Amino acid sequence: SLAEGPARLVLDVPLSSPLLPVVLASGALVVLLAGLRTRALADADAAVSRLLDRPDAPSVEPDLRLVTRGARAGPDVVDEVVAHLGIAHLHHLPDDPHVPRDAERGLFPGTGRDAVRRCAEAVVAVVDGLAAAS
Repeated sequence: SLAEGPARLVLDVPLSSPLLPVVLASGALVVLLAGLRTRALADADAAVSRLLDRPDAPSVEPDLRLVTRGARAGPDVVDEVVAHLGIAHLHHLPDDPHVPRDAERGLFPGTGRDAVRRCAEAVVAVVDGLAAAS
C-alpha cells in the first residue's frame, strides 16, 4: 500500500495507468508538468479534467499543482494558464542549457545549481510543508 511506504515517494504515473485511482485515493500531491505551447496547454487542460472529473473520484479532490516549463514566461502568461486550469502554480522550469550539456558529460540533471535543481527544491519544499502539516 502507498500509505505504508516512505513519507516521500515520487511516481511518474501516466493518466492511462490502472494505478492512478490508487495514487489519487492516497491523498497524494499530484504535480502536473506542462509546457506553455498551445498543444502542451491543451494536453494539460485535458489532464486536469481527467484528474478532477473521474467517475471513481473519492470525496476529496487530489492536491493538484502545476509546474510549467519552457522558455521564460511572463507572469501574465502563467497567471492566465493557472486561471484557465484552475490549479495552483508551483514553479516554472525554464529551458536550461546545462541539462543537455550535463547529459553529454554523463551527469544527472539537477546536480548543480541549475534550473532543474531549483524546480526540484520547490517541489520538495511543498511536499515537506504538506508532511509537516499532517
